[in-house]
Amino acid sequence: MGSGTSDGASAGGDGSGGAAGNGNAGGDDDVGTSNGSGSTGVASNSNGDASIPLAGPGAPAGVAIDAPSDADYEGDLFGIPASGTRIVYLIDCSDDVTYESIGKAKSATLKSLGTLRTDQEFLIVLYGSDVMPMFYPDISEDFSVASGSVRERIRRWLDSLNHELEGDSSPKNALIYALKKRPSTIFLLTGAPLTVEDVDAATTENGGRTAIHAVTYDRKLNVTNLRSLASKNGGRFERMP
Repeated sequence: MGSGTSDGASAGGDGSGGAAGNGNAGGDDDVGTSNGSGSTGVASNSNGDASIPLAGPGAPAGVAIDAPSDADYEGDLFGIPASGTRIVYLIDCSDDVTYESIGKAKSATLKSLGTLRTDQEFLIVLYGSDVMPMFYPDISEDFSVASGSVRERIRRWLDSLNHELEGDSSPKNALIYALKKRPSTIFLLTGAPLTVEDVDAATTENGGRTAIHAVTYDRKLNVTNLRSLASKNGGRFERMP
């Protein structure tokens, strides 16, 4: 596994916008992605050193992810609304997290995508010690509208990956990577604690622009600093059910 990233390139737009509604973003046509950044400090693509294990020989089988139906699209992510127009989902898939927890997080993210309005865009990033933008190994660092066909592509991509990335969880690196893209909202799903230094670094990088919500997989985790991160950055803290 390569070293974790802490400096993704900045994407245009300030990510401002209103609170998310409950309407489905949903047609079935593919929608073009918005302006994004170049690939910097992320897991290598299929032409490089594939250091992140995918499902296949030598890797444990992935946990199947159910394709959500419209009836499942209630609420946003564990009851936290996705406000604004640019949403980032950071999903911890490190050695610190069980396959079951990662499967729940990915399924919840898919359901959340169904609550996004047509004017909202999203980016999914899996992380361990590195970050892995969505559609790896065909890396995409652009935001996308959550049309029906895009949601199905996301489901297939998530289901194809091994549910454990090598290395310890580095939520700070993932946060800094996401914040440089200037999103409206970040959902941080993590099985690892934050340090005071992690909270300070993310809060400084944020500068009050982005709402950061923290969700933990581990009910026994010391969540003091996760609560602090959310409190200092206009977000909410929740535990995964």
